[in-house]
Amino acid sequence: MKSRAVKDGGLSRPTPSEVIAQPSREQTMGRGRALFFNTVLDANRTYISIDEGFSATVGYAHDELIGAPYTLLDAGENSQEEIDAVWDFVETNGAFCGTNKFMRKDGKPVWVRFTLSQDEDAQGARIYRMLGADVSDLVARSKKRVRLLSQQEYARHINRAFAIRRMDASLRDMLASALDILFEIKWLGVLNKGGVFVYDKQRGDLELVCSHGLGPQIENLCSRVAMGHCLCGRAALTKKLVHASCVDERHEIRFDGMGPHGHYNVPIMLGGDLLGVLVVYLEHGAAKEKDHELFLTEFAQALGVLMGFKKREEALIEATQDAEAAMVEAQQAERAKSDFLASMSHEIRTPLNGVVGMLQALNMNSLSEEQSEYVDIALSSADNLLSLLDDVLDFSSLEHSAMKLDIAEVDLHETINRSVQAFLFMANEKGLQLELNGLTGQPLIVRGDAMRVRQIITNLVSNAIKFTHEGAISVSARALCGAEAHGRVRKVEISVTDTGIGIPDDMHRRIFNRFTQVDVSESRVFDGAGLGLAICKKLAEAMDGEIGVESKPGQGARFWVRLPAV
Repeated sequence: MKSRAVKDGGLSRPTPSEVIAQPSREQTMGRGRALFFNTVLDANRTYISIDEGFSATVGYAHDELIGAPYTLLDAGENSQEEIDAVWDFVETNGAFCGTNKFMRKDGKPVWVRFTLSQDEDAQGARIYRMLGADVSDLVARSKKRVRLLSQQEYARHINRAFAIRRMDASLRDMLASALDILFEIKWLGVLNKGGVFVYDKQRGDLELVCSHGLGPQIENLCSRVAMGHCLCGRAALTKKLVHASCVDERHEIRFDGMGPHGHYNVPIMLGGDLLGVLVVYLEHGAAKEKDHELFLTEFAQALGVLMGFKKREEALIEATQDAEAAMVEAQQAERAKSDFLASMSHEIRTPLNGVVGMLQALNMNSLSEEQSEYVDIALSSADNLLSLLDDVLDFSSLEHSAMKLDIAEVDLHETINRSVQAFLFMANEKGLQLELNGLTGQPLIVRGDAMRVRQIITNLVSNAIKFTHEGAISVSARALCGAEAHGRVRKVEISVTDTGIGIPDDMHRRIFNRFTQVDVSESRVFDGAGLGLAICKKLAEAMDGEIGVESKPGQGARFWVRLPAV
C-alpha cells in the first residue's frame, strides 16, 4: 500500500508526501461517482463482511468477495515487503491510514482512501475493519493540478533563458548565463556541475565552450569530444537525450579520483540541425525523471534558439568586414533585429495570457464538465504561442520575408468566440466587462488564414485590456454592404472597442509602424515596443484586408479590421 504513515495518537496519518486528503462526504458522494465503504476481514485477511459501497467500488458481487483474500484486489503497486509492513503497523499501533490503488474486476484501477484498524468480534476473535471511499477523481485532479503547475514553472525558467541579452555578449557569456539559470532550479535535482559543448562542423567534433563547476581536470580532458565518443558524443550522434545513473562503461573519459556520478546529456537542436550538447551532472544512482527530461529538452531547445541567432550575428558581421559601409548597414540591421527579439515577449505574452488564465481557472474551480472547454482554450492559446515563436525564429532581417498563408473560408462567429474566451479571466481580474456583439444570425464568412485572423483578434483584445483601466471592451463583427455592390456583401468588419486611454490623432497612422507606441511614457508603463499592431497590419494586408483605428485621448479607441467576405 503506497502510503507511508506516522503514528498520531494511537492511530496514523499520511505523511506530507501524500497529496490526497481525506475526502468529505460532499466531495465523494455529491457527484454520484464515489462511495463510502465499510468492510471486515478475518485474521487470515480474507473478506467476511462486505457492504454495497465496497462492492460497487471494486466491481465484485457480494458472493465473489466473501471468503476471498485481500490480494484479490492487488494492483501490483507495492512489494510484498511494503504490504507486510502495513499489516505489521496495524498490529503494533492499532490502525493505519493511507491511499492505495485497487484493481477492479473489470481490470480498471481505482484509488481508495482507507483506514485499516484491528478489532475483535463478539467471540473475541481478531478481525480487521477497513473504512474508506473511492477517491479516484481526487487523485486524477491532484495529478493534473501538479502537472499544470509544473508546466507553468517550466515556462517561467525557459522564458528567462530566452530573455538572456545577446548584444555585446559572447557566445560563452550567453551560455554561462543560461547555466546560471539552470543550476538555480532546486526542484530539478541535479548537481551544481555541467557544461555546454558546441558542435564544430569543420572538425566534426564537440568543443567544451562553457562549463559550470567542472574543475580544470575534467575541462582539460573534455575540451574536445569526438562524435559518438563517451556520453556527450553519443547524445550528439543520435540526437537523443542520454541518461546515466553512474560512471559506467559508456564513460570513456575518466581520471584518477573521479567521484561517482550520473549524467543527463541533452542534444541542443535548432530545427533538425545539431548545435551542441547540454550536460548536467546527477547524484550517483539518480534515476531518470520523465518531467526533468522534458524540461531539460525544452531548455536545450531554448539554448539552440540563442545559439542560432548568435551564429547568424557572427556570420553577418564576418561577411561584411571588407567594406565599411556594408559593416555599418549590417550593424544597424543587427541592432534592429536584436530590438525585435527583445520585444518578442510582447507577442508571446498574448497567447500565454490565455493559457495562464485558463490554468488559473482550473486551479480555482473543481474539475467539472467545463474542464474540457477550458483545456481546449488553453491548448489553443499554446498553439498560437508556438506559431508565433516559429515566426520569430524565421525572422533574420528587417526586410519583408515571404509569409505562407493558408487561405480558406473562416467562420468569424467561431473564431471570435474562441479568441475572446481566452481573455475572460484576464478581463475579470481587472474588473472589466468583455462583451461580444453582432455574433448572432447569419454566419459571417471571410477568406483568410484562420490562425492569422485569430492572431489579429487576440492581439487587439489583449491591447484593449492592457490599456483599459475601467469600463468595458466590446468585440463585434458586421457585414459591409454598399450601393456600388448592389447590396452584395463585399467585406466583413471586425472591431474591438475599449474605454481606455485613447490615442492622439497624430498617432493613428504611426501606431501601426514597428516599435511604435502612443508615447515613451506609455510604453514604459505598459512594457511593450509596439510590435503587435505592426504585425496585425502586415497580416491584414497579406489577406487583402486593411486595419485602422478611431480614437481620441481619454475617450477609448475602436480598432477595426476589414477582410474580404465570401
